[in-house]
Amino acid sequence: MFTYSALGVGVGFEVEDEGLGAQLDRALASLAAELEPKVIFRLLGAGTTVDPMTLVRDGERLATFETAEAALTFAVHCLNRFAIEHTNLLAIHAGAVSLDGHAAVFPGDQGVGKTTLTAGLVRAGCQYLTDEATAFADTGPEILPYPKPLSLSRESLALLSMSHESEPREDRHVPTEDLRSGSLGSACPMRWLIFPSYDPTARTRLDPIGKGAAVIRLAENTFGFANDPSGTLTRVADLTRAADCFRLRSGDLAEAVAVVIETMQRR
Repeated sequence: MFTYSALGVGVGFEVEDEGLGAQLDRALASLAAELEPKVIFRLLGAGTTVDPMTLVRDGERLATFETAEAALTFAVHCLNRFAIEHTNLLAIHAGAVSLDGHAAVFPGDQGVGKTTLTAGLVRAGCQYLTDEATAFADTGPEILPYPKPLSLSRESLALLSMSHESEPREDRHVPTEDLRSGSLGSACPMRWLIFPSYDPTARTRLDPIGKGAAVIRLAENTFGFANDPSGTLTRVADLTRAADCFRLRSGDLAEAVAVVIETMQRR
């Protein structure tokens, strides 16, 4: 069985097909840990039309696949969702990178470009912390890395010069080491809070925003906010108070990466 730590939650996989097991373990190598799993997913079958792969959890069949690539993509998705739903950490829907021991966090809904921006920054020399769920220690602004493989679309892979003609239509989960060797980051404090938005017609701009507006936007992107609105809002306000807050609008990845790195280097 393969075991992983995702946002402090133990997740196990039992994989019947040896080849898929090797692919899964490579994709999730940065999360590998000897941790008692809170859940065990089972991947059964060979991933063919004759013997399709089936993902099972607690005896329940979740999905069936005719290719190993589709099974791997969904398995990583299930790990991520389970971790987010069961973590005891404060987690924000955001990507995050670090530079010289301080982190920039990019909160936002799906489609604003946070994963593509995160990947671009890692390719340019930043250290990778996460692309989707930024988790904080119990006190203070310290970020605990969650280096899951990045979920990148065909368009994003093309922007990063990582695509090829046979690229599948669905998103591809890219291990951090495929972006840049030695790019895994370590725990560090958040210094910059940057809310990105993608607009293909926009000139790249990084503008300061007020703390009040930043608190509201960060709260809107906090997982599980409704479980403890008052306590979570207080914690989010404390985090925002410790950060320099900006709004980033851009339609050009290279320009967005350059302006963010310039800001991080001015620290």
